[in-house]
Amino acid sequence: MNRLTKILSTLLVVFIAVFSLASCGEKYDFFEDFYTAGATNLEEKHIFEVVTLDEVKKMKDDKESFVVFLGSSKYSEDVAAVNAIAYDAKNVNYDGKVYFLNLADFETVSAKAKLNETLDIKYDKAQGIVAVCYENGKLKFETTRPKLYPICDLFNIHGTDDNIQIDVHALAAYTFKYFPVKAK
Repeated sequence: MNRLTKILSTLLVVFIAVFSLASCGEKYDFFEDFYTAGATNLEEKHIFEVVTLDEVKKMKDDKESFVVFLGSSKYSEDVAAVNAIAYDAKNVNYDGKVYFLNLADFETVSAKAKLNETLDIKYDKAQGIVAVCYENGKLKFETTRPKLYPICDLFNIHGTDDNIQIDVHALAAYTFKYFPVKAK
């Protein structure tokens, strides 16, 4: 019996090691993540281009103009927003991309602090999808503190400071029109 236990333990360790190595090289699959979470308007060839925080920083430093959406499939509000943006893009035949930063990568206090510092926002908890807009590398608006930016009135913001709600359709239309990203 003791020998059987050792063999099974060894096999379990080998299985865990192989599984860990196999999963290390996996790339984040936005479609699988959000479609499984309920964003049924998404198609496998979708408009969202996942970017890293370092890529956003580089675009800022290069003085580019763009909007980046931040969200996570863990939050139903974010899934609904991704679903709505995909729906709107299809309805207006938008053939570009929309930058998306996955907030699942920023769950620790230190990671949130780095996110906030890099993007110059104030994200601290799940608050619905966040949009951050840069024009020539300078912050034009961000939706974590919409009252600081009069342009945010275009997005029909309502709710309290603790529960800000944005009309994601208005935000998507604004992004498609003024900050389109060419598909590669």
